[in-house]
Amino acid sequence: MWGQHVEKKRVLILGGGFGGVATAQHLRKLFKKDPGVEITLVNRENFFVFIPLLASAASGSIETLHILNPIRRMIPGIPFRAEEVTDIDLQRRLVTTTSPITGREVRLSYDHLVLALGNTINLASLPGVAQHGKTMKSLGDALHLRNHVISMLEAADVETDLKIRQELLTFVVAGAGYSGVETVGELNDLVHEITRHYPSLTRESVKVVLLHSRDRILPEMGPGLADFALKKLRQRGVEVRLNTRIAAATPHEAILSSGERIPTRTLVVTVGSAINPVLSSLPLPREKDRILTDPFMAVPGMPGIWALGDNAAVPNAAEKGACSPPTAQFALRQGKTLAHNLAAVLRGKSQEQRAFNFSGLGQLCLVGHRAGVAELFGGIKLSGLIAWMMWRNIYLMKLPGWDRRVRVGLDWGLDLFFPRELSYINLERTQVINQVHYEPGDYIFRQGDVGDQFYVIVSGEVEVIREMPDGQVTRQARLGKGEYFGEVALLTGRRRNASVRALSPVNLMCLGRDEFNNLTGAWLKFSESVQSLSESRGGVAQSASDLSRQFHTVIGSIPIEAQLAGLLATSTHTSRQQNNAPTSAPLPPPPSLVRGDGAELPLQGETLHLGRAPENHIVVDDRQVSRSHAILKREGSHYILEDVGTRNGTYVNGQRVQRQPLSDGDTIRLGQTVFTYRLRPG
Repeated sequence: MWGQHVEKKRVLILGGGFGGVATAQHLRKLFKKDPGVEITLVNRENFFVFIPLLASAASGSIETLHILNPIRRMIPGIPFRAEEVTDIDLQRRLVTTTSPITGREVRLSYDHLVLALGNTINLASLPGVAQHGKTMKSLGDALHLRNHVISMLEAADVETDLKIRQELLTFVVAGAGYSGVETVGELNDLVHEITRHYPSLTRESVKVVLLHSRDRILPEMGPGLADFALKKLRQRGVEVRLNTRIAAATPHEAILSSGERIPTRTLVVTVGSAINPVLSSLPLPREKDRILTDPFMAVPGMPGIWALGDNAAVPNAAEKGACSPPTAQFALRQGKTLAHNLAAVLRGKSQEQRAFNFSGLGQLCLVGHRAGVAELFGGIKLSGLIAWMMWRNIYLMKLPGWDRRVRVGLDWGLDLFFPRELSYINLERTQVINQVHYEPGDYIFRQGDVGDQFYVIVSGEVEVIREMPDGQVTRQARLGKGEYFGEVALLTGRRRNASVRALSPVNLMCLGRDEFNNLTGAWLKFSESVQSLSESRGGVAQSASDLSRQFHTVIGSIPIEAQLAGLLATSTHTSRQQNNAPTSAPLPPPPSLVRGDGAELPLQGETLHLGRAPENHIVVDDRQVSRSHAILKREGSHYILEDVGTRNGTYVNGQRVQRQPLSDGDTIRLGQTVFTYRLRPG
């Protein structure tokens, strides 16, 4: 009938890895001409990373950007959301996502939900490893590792202290599965190839160590190929230690399970896989740290819920029901099968579903330059140069997009004739605080806008105006040099509650959301001042004299203080004169939390909130941390830590707690972020 509304079936895919993208691509083909099915894919980043080439990107043998593909280009016509999944409500069939740019939360409803979020790394049982170890799970990890390795060589070239030099030139990789072996092979090639450019370094002065907890490396492969890989690594100077586990780490040592300490400032960790924290609290059947599915990749007892890839344990009919390994080739094939089965259910033909049945095409592993091992379909085993060439050719053809294949092929060709790049990429921004200029009548922001900047007036005047429910516009404040505004939206996560308009030519200094959050998260007293003053003035604006005082009570100095000190000197002069009265003996320093990076956060206040949301006293920028995660309550000279009912829990000294009095030296873990409680900082 004309005008009849057709209700669409909504398929929501979470995750933009091999499994999620493959599912979306095949569903697109199956429902290309069917307006009754709406497919949406959600992934935090807008790009797909070709993980098998991550180690090569870290070593510089290929350009890092060449292993990326824009997801939108891979799934044309399918709505895509570059957002982070923060919550899944199975009862109400709602998924909550958050924009990493604006912080805005959105709830997406679904009829069918595909879980392809992959796994994550959990190093909580290894003290110090999360803080001082480097992982290889993302493009950022690869870039950071490459920069770090080159910076170690630069420092070692001019270091005269032999102990420090040994730490700088020792590189340790923990875990000898595919990722660990390929990482150590590429890392070994990189450091030995570029060492010749450093006059005071020799190949013999560099030490590369591979640790593995079992009696042979590459347990996924047969003994013969694993032994060949072991022999080849040792021939190339890698010190391989079998039956050896990493137990802990400090900034200058890798501590082994035997108690031995290896002096090093580079520890790469390829162990510690865990379920994605968003999935960890869902009432879904599990096989270890993976969601257990039926042979059709549907989750038993949960209609409309599907899972595949690294976060799923999928029975494989080709292996008599044994679960499929979490590898790219299996995720790709699972995506195709899941799309077929989901389409069959949507079309009312559930009997046409197919059980997952895939024997695998073989296994490949790179051992280093011009050396590899391969175990192909049919039992064919290869090693050495031919396996290395096969590894390159197969992965080259598996790369999505001909443009990426050409680029990577050219990278490999040039790598045969030209030396590797010695420069490391400086990812630091040159300016933290920006300055902006507005003319009279210009709006800095309007009521209802998303808040993403904090402003301090350098010169000129602005007015704060608010539109009332009856439509009338009233002036709330007139602000001049040395005063600030815009903090309310950043502290509360709400939209702007007023408009700000320039009354004269005005110059403003502004901090972005991240810098503001870091500032309020790192310095509790500053955060409390801004929040309390904003509340007392109706959340509109506050004199910068109080703000300035906070910058001068923190421990140490930072670039922000240097840039604001001159600006705020005039507005703070009077208040400083009033505070020149004699003072009593200095109080002992307050307790503090010491982050893994060494930053010390003094604890001042009776009740302190910790979490990912910007309104917390201590902001923890960690996707595994809840927006409101834990509370610190003062009792006498100590604090008590309380969990507020989080999905991922709050841990003290490795034990999950609900309420725990803290003692000096206790280790606190929220998500992947670890703090040390110090009763007396220092």
